[in-house]
Amino acid sequence: MAVGAKMDKELAQSSSLELNDRGFVKIDENYKTNQAKVFAGGDFAGGKATVAWASRSGREAAIAIDEWLSSKV
Repeated sequence: MAVGAKMDKELAQSSSLELNDRGFVKIDENYKTNQAKVFAGGDFAGGKATVAWASRSGREAAIAIDEWLSSKV
């Protein structure tokens, strides 16, 4: 789900997603959140506020999701 150019804190709170000390969704090295089957990247997970970083982060999260799904088969 794309949420725009900044993190939607209401969405994160309504989903019970844990936030980091900077107010972004907390993720591990595989882009997983504290919620089962929920991954985050891009502006939702913080990092550098550039389109290039958000794009790469989203791509890396997609790769992590694909690897996680492949391990479930």
